[in-house]
Amino acid sequence: ILGHHNEEGSIAVAVTLQQLDTTLSLVGDQLYSTAMELSAEGADIEPCETDLVYLTHNRDGKPTLLIGECKTRLEITQEDVKNLTKVANAFPEDEIDVYILFSKLSKFSQEEIKRCQEAQEEHRDRVIMLSEDELEPYFIYERAEKKLGGRVFAHSFEDLARNTRKLFFAPPLAVEKSPQGN
Repeated sequence: ILGHHNEEGSIAVAVTLQQLDTTLSLVGDQLYSTAMELSAEGADIEPCETDLVYLTHNRDGKPTLLIGECKTRLEITQEDVKNLTKVANAFPEDEIDVYILFSKLSKFSQEEIKRCQEAQEEHRDRVIMLSEDELEPYFIYERAEKKLGGRVFAHSFEDLARNTRKLFFAPPLAVEKSPQGN
């Protein structure tokens, strides 16, 4: 029986790590840590915690870093988004690609989606959102195929962020109706 909030959070982290490991299995070198306290001298961030830090590289060999907040059913707060956005912004863009992950073992509310979208950069997808629909099946986007109109693949943080934009931030696909009688 789960009684403590911290124990419940560890389940969300474990499920998220399992899905990331499955999805990124072809990437090669990967390193991760959980439950980290973050602070920096000289950077515009307030000391905060992150549930997950995951380091790997992109297709060109450039280091990529993911910082994440993992929840069971609790809400992704404005403070969660603000803190992780500041941390991501503290890294030099030309040296490392930083992605921000928000995962939940339930559905995201519309308010949470709007909040998480605030962490998105203007010209680059960097937010990754994983809900129960992405975390439960073995293949991460198995349930998204109908919504996105076909098979959806992901082998990198970049792919995950692009798919997040399509699933959570883009308007729903319009279904064209043929005129009556045709």
